[in-house]
Amino acid sequence: MKKNIICFGEIVWDALPRTLYLGGAPLNVASHLARFDIPVQMVSRIGNDALGEEVIRNMDYAGLDASLIQKDNQLPTGLVRVEMDEEEPSYEIIAPSSWDEIEYTPELQSHADEAFALVFGTLSQRNDTTRQTLEKLWDAPCLKVLDVNLRPPFVDKEHVAASLKAADIVKLNEDEFNQIRKWFGFEDETEPAIREIAFRFHCESICLTRGANGSMLLHKGELIHQPGIPVEAVDTIGAGDSFLAALLAGIREGKGGKQIMEHAAKLAAFVATKSGAVPDYSPEDFLTPDDLMS
Repeated sequence: MKKNIICFGEIVWDALPRTLYLGGAPLNVASHLARFDIPVQMVSRIGNDALGEEVIRNMDYAGLDASLIQKDNQLPTGLVRVEMDEEEPSYEIIAPSSWDEIEYTPELQSHADEAFALVFGTLSQRNDTTRQTLEKLWDAPCLKVLDVNLRPPFVDKEHVAASLKAADIVKLNEDEFNQIRKWFGFEDETEPAIREIAFRFHCESICLTRGANGSMLLHKGELIHQPGIPVEAVDTIGAGDSFLAALLAGIREGKGGKQIMEHAAKLAAFVATKSGAVPDYSPEDFLTPDDLMS
């Protein structure tokens, strides 16, 4: 069985009012996967600058494979200005950035061909170079996992449609789900719309996250409802990324849909109680002994 997971896309520094956090949804997912001891590689591009050096230093410290990170001598390392309003983040994503120019190489294709899954989002497709590289990697015989990430003004209906067609597994939040439902004229009711998305775009699994209202997973024809877990949230940055990582870990290990969703919800709730997208933790911090044994 192929075990390696590749996460493709943006690496950015999230500039909050008081500090900088290393992030970007693909890197966050990779970091959480590493906490499950899953071999993971990050594909991105950084600037030949101080923030780029700090990316590599942080990845090395976290035990993340940085061998597929490209360097750009012209464009800076990615930066996002983040404002918090009642615990909900808003973003100013600086453009252009080095991750807009991820180049296709035979080495990238070789790694994708040998992977268990390729994780990608929609934000990284805002520029032609990175999008065209990703489209070539979609030919790899691995699971394609789409993390919908609609960040205005970098939202393109046609790019989202192409990504949905390429994906085997799709994760999206309620706002993203409603936008896709309106774009493509799907049912107003949630459950029929989820099934319509899966049918129209030939997706094996659809995961809808709804924050405190829980989540839903269409997996192998079964629709699973997972209740929300009440917590005192510190910030919600990275909670969705941790949810996707736990979801993938469970699918990779062949667990049942209900157990997968329970573990993903527990991790996302735990992360929401901490500062930063990838707090320091191990599975024992949010899973019970029974969870770990199953």
